[in-house]
Amino acid sequence: AYINTIEHIDTEVGRLLDTLDKLKLTENTYVIYTTDNGPWLPFRHHGGSAGPLRDGKGSTFEGGQRVPCVMRGPGIPAGTVCSELTGTIDILPTIAAITGTSLPAAKKIDGMDVSDLWMNKATKSPRNEFLHYTSRGELQGIR
Repeated sequence: AYINTIEHIDTEVGRLLDTLDKLKLTENTYVIYTTDNGPWLPFRHHGGSAGPLRDGKGSTFEGGQRVPCVMRGPGIPAGTVCSELTGTIDILPTIAAITGTSLPAAKKIDGMDVSDLWMNKATKSPRNEFLHYTSRGELQGIR
């Protein structure tokens, strides 16, 4: 079942990218494909794999925190790889910075602008640490 899901997602993402190309929207569209956690280990091979990384979903180990993120968009060089520390929390401020959009001053935004990493203009993340809280709001880990 898991492999069928992955194959279906791959097909549909391909269709999306082809449609963006056909409609000539590639030059002003960012496609970001990621996940919020590692594999769901109780389901064994049906829940995915963290490869050589320890543990999975809900864990503070690398297998639960380090996830893939694949992007395509204007200014993002094809084929580049970044292993720096960022998080999905950084997507909003980064897209805002890239598009010149102001974020509401009255709202505290915890994410950081990591557009220089996305555009391969920097080799170091502005983020030094990442806090992991449980679903009950308890601090469980700091990376």
